[in-house]
Amino acid sequence: MIRYSYQLSDFRQWLRGFSRLLHVPAAPGYLTIPRDLGDGSIRTAHLPEGISCVVMNFSLCDDLQLVSEATSTPGLSLFFNQIKASDIYMVRENGHPCSDRNHRGHLLLSSTAGRKETVLPRNSRLKGVHLYFPPSFLRHRVREDVLSDLFRLADGSRPTPNPSPSNADKSSRISMRPNHPIPSTTSSSKTEPFCWPKNFFPPSSSGPPSPISTAKHGQKDAKKTSRP
Repeated sequence: MIRYSYQLSDFRQWLRGFSRLLHVPAAPGYLTIPRDLGDGSIRTAHLPEGISCVVMNFSLCDDLQLVSEATSTPGLSLFFNQIKASDIYMVRENGHPCSDRNHRGHLLLSSTAGRKETVLPRNSRLKGVHLYFPPSFLRHRVREDVLSDLFRLADGSRPTPNPSPSNADKSSRISMRPNHPIPSTTSSSKTEPFCWPKNFFPPSSSGPPSPISTAKHGQKDAKKTSRP
């Protein structure tokens, strides 16, 4: 069995450690699994404000045990699982099995506050996208009441009901800037809203105009033709 124990803080660092464990050299942010160990690849990326992500699609010829050790300042991770339905693997959190999280297509929210163990039998495939949100991002970009509910969900507890919004809550807003298609909820008294860089997303492909834009152009043309 291959056992990889780590403390998650950045997926680029995670990949470097996994590369050393397998004794396989990795290019910056990219690892190809050699044929004698399995198949597939792992790719990582660094996003603004310390967020990192990993795209995994690989299989090993040996059993794999991934052990995420608890951290003193926990962050949150979100895993978009796309594992094949025929594959079998087991997730344990703090020593307890989580059988309801072993399904294809589920979203798994977890925190690094507790120890999590994932065991994959040989020749099973790990396929999905994993996002990590560091503590610094969570403190500056997420409201305290929302953050506490997210950690409760990550621990398997139900969030507490929200009371009626106060004046401070009403000042919160979703802000959108031109060329920055990802909104974020922030308080008007705090730092500037989190925005993606302009060149992060590829330009939209040219396609047929939307019904809304077509209707607007049609109204303008009608007004122009109605003038004497």
